[in-house]
Amino acid sequence: MVRTRSGSGNVVTTTRKEGRGKVKKRTSRKTFVVSMLIIITALLLAMSPVFNITMITVEGNSKIVSENITAASGIEKGINIFKANLSKAETNISMMPYVDSVVVKRVLPGRINILVTESKPMAYIPFIGSYICIDGKGKIVEVFSSLEEKNLPLILGLSFSEFTIGQKIKVEDEKKLELVEMCIKEINHNNMLQQVTEIDVNDASNIRLKIRDNIDVDLGDGSHINYRMSFLKSILGELGENEKGYIDLRSEDRVIFRGQ
Repeated sequence: MVRTRSGSGNVVTTTRKEGRGKVKKRTSRKTFVVSMLIIITALLLAMSPVFNITMITVEGNSKIVSENITAASGIEKGINIFKANLSKAETNISMMPYVDSVVVKRVLPGRINILVTESKPMAYIPFIGSYICIDGKGKIVEVFSSLEEKNLPLILGLSFSEFTIGQKIKVEDEKKLELVEMCIKEINHNNMLQQVTEIDVNDASNIRLKIRDNIDVDLGDGSHINYRMSFLKSILGELGENEKGYIDLRSEDRVIFRGQ
């Protein structure tokens, strides 16, 4: 507020709010115009042929052919890079056998990069004269009519009536599948994948393993399995490869080994 004197000597009060309001309106109008210009320019640039997809690269794959991954993504060269549906591409690719995870990214101005992490085969499940190969998460990656080399554990005790390659196996007893996944994780962690020939979960209260086809192991109900598996590795390190026998790890207080 500003006070001034008139020629007659009277005090006259005036305000500058009105002036400031006009300045704010002009500033807001300018900001709006500039923002719209930026948006329109960005849209025009985005729709420019410069942003058309000219290359689709695939990384991280060894088992899966790159062309098959690109085809599964549904993304094609020539379309505008901003119109590519990345989430749908990831969903489609993740359903492929041997795909554990996938990330699809835009690389401006015109490249799509697909980074794949492949599943690692971890075990076989016998099913009506064939063998279903699964990864550590229970996803079916391949089916074999026979096993020339049994270089992975054979899973016993899972019941199911159907399956779909590329999806997680659906079994009647989910608890048993969880036990299998736990076992596979710890077996792999302890580098014993090539030594364990069978994982038997017929009895969910007692997981049974067969080592090199000559040693039977009782693990118990799966509690503290990381500790038990680590202990088993130490025991096997002290035994000869041709040694036969039985190892009981069901009790944490004592370990029983009986040779044959």
